[in-house]
Amino acid sequence: MTGTERTHVVLGDVIDSRGEPDREGLRERIEDALAAANDAYAEAIGARFAPIKGADEFGGTLEDPAAAYGVVRAIQERLHPTVARYVVVAGAVDVNPGATDVTAMDGPAFHRADEALSELNAEDGHFFLDTADDRVNGPVTAAGDLALAIREEWTERQTEIARAYRRRGTQTAVAEAFGVSTQAVSKTLAAASYDRVRRNEALIDRALGAEPED
Repeated sequence: MTGTERTHVVLGDVIDSRGEPDREGLRERIEDALAAANDAYAEAIGARFAPIKGADEFGGTLEDPAAAYGVVRAIQERLHPTVARYVVVAGAVDVNPGATDVTAMDGPAFHRADEALSELNAEDGHFFLDTADDRVNGPVTAAGDLALAIREEWTERQTEIARAYRRRGTQTAVAEAFGVSTQAVSKTLAAASYDRVRRNEALIDRALGAEPED
């Protein structure tokens, strides 16, 4: 395919990756997380998510921007406790715009996404959205940044319980799956500020035109 196309570029960058002693293990965790996101959001993805700069940075493109935060969340849940920063940028791709290999693509959207990652790193932020709609960019960036900052502090157990609750829908179902009491599930979710995360993520989904998963 030739010419220029507009798309949504998603880039992620692992925080403090240079301090990771097991570089091979980090690479494997990133690849596992990206594979899971690629499978879960296959219909929304243009170029599949893949490492693009060593073991630290990864990216992909979306044909359906409604899936933007869902993809970010899917990757981060599998990476945890490793944490990454994420940017979603709408813009033009003029080098191999129809490619399914993200490493073969380039253009203004990728350049802006790289700049946004650098800015996010300087500000110690977690999430940034840049689309043509400024009415959406600010609220979604704020909500995503808060949700991911809270998630960063979660223990492995809190992450597992929260993910199971989102998928199963009731605390009773989660309790049965983990062999614990409903009260234990409730206490774990409360300690993780899960309701606060859920409200912010539902706001993001609505703003992007996605169906909230909770």
